[in-house]
Amino acid sequence: MADSCHYHTSNHASWQCQYCCRQYCRECIPGCSVNYGIQGQGPGCPLCREPMGYIEASNRAKPFWQMGLFYFLYALKPGPLTVIAVAAAGSLLISSTGMLSLIALVAIIAVALRYSLLIIEKLARGQRKAPLLTEVLDDNGAVLLLKVIGMTVAAAFVGYKLVQVTESLDTLTVYAVALSFLAPAVMIALAITHSLRSAFTPINLWEFILIVGRPYWLLLILTNVISFAPSVLMAAVTDKLPPWAVIPSTAAVVAYFCMVSSAVIGYICLTRQQQLEIEALREDDEDYLEENEYLCKRARAEAQIFLCEENFQRARQVLEEGLRRFPDDEILNEHYYRLLLASDDKKALQELGPHLLEKFVQINRP
Repeated sequence: MADSCHYHTSNHASWQCQYCCRQYCRECIPGCSVNYGIQGQGPGCPLCREPMGYIEASNRAKPFWQMGLFYFLYALKPGPLTVIAVAAAGSLLISSTGMLSLIALVAIIAVALRYSLLIIEKLARGQRKAPLLTEVLDDNGAVLLLKVIGMTVAAAFVGYKLVQVTESLDTLTVYAVALSFLAPAVMIALAITHSLRSAFTPINLWEFILIVGRPYWLLLILTNVISFAPSVLMAAVTDKLPPWAVIPSTAAVVAYFCMVSSAVIGYICLTRQQQLEIEALREDDEDYLEENEYLCKRARAEAQIFLCEENFQRARQVLEEGLRRFPDDEILNEHYYRLLLASDDKKALQELGPHLLEKFVQINRP
């Protein structure tokens, strides 16, 4: 259930102050990052002035099991479709057991995994637009891609050695089950922290599993069901395809369902954004206000907050400063009148009376 604003209970909360345990909506915190003065950073809490965390994206997120269609449509957007096409084209190089085929296989898996991590990262931060393939190599993307290649090779090498040492395929089965259990946690850790150490530290993985909670077990079931989908689908259509198209089609189907699984994991991370300490992505340029409009709305909002908190001294400071800038603003005048009534300041009420009467006449003048 979405959290509501502490002062406007019908509004969804957009900001949270951990120090004051208060949640605020956009009405309480008007404007955007440009208005706040520091590009990319959030505003200060009206009560304590400490930086606040942006929670709107995660707060508005529906439970992940209600978003089934979203995951399958997400994998059909331009970015994921490009990865699927690359996987299908690259699979044409896998024609034998030679070195070129092995390199092609590792490259396809690495690119698909790196892009899957990017999906998880972007969705977890609140961006529902699928990333482009070119973003795989943006910023630290190349380094992370090398880490993914190393992780893929290491996982395959461990499985190979286990079979070689134990001389039993049962060991490989147990290893595969263990990997399938930890895979979502490893993907979450790697997508969020970009650290192989974090992704392979049992304590960290267990912490991620506990934070996600019961949805993790549902996630395991869902990802395993999705992982079986390519084999079921290909079994139904293989006989209808020409021989040269079987491998590319299989690669495309596997890549598609890999994107679907990543979208599920990313969305679950979005619903646990604060617990996982993920920095939310804000695209609030459309909320930009001109300076005077921003200052006026902020004064109105802060005055209302302080009045609700019965902090009349700070409310008066805000209102007097606001009225010096905007003496004709009706809402500021109304808040100031309510403040004087609440604080029983008879002297100020007598001085304010003629001013309010003049405003009332102006408002009602035809």
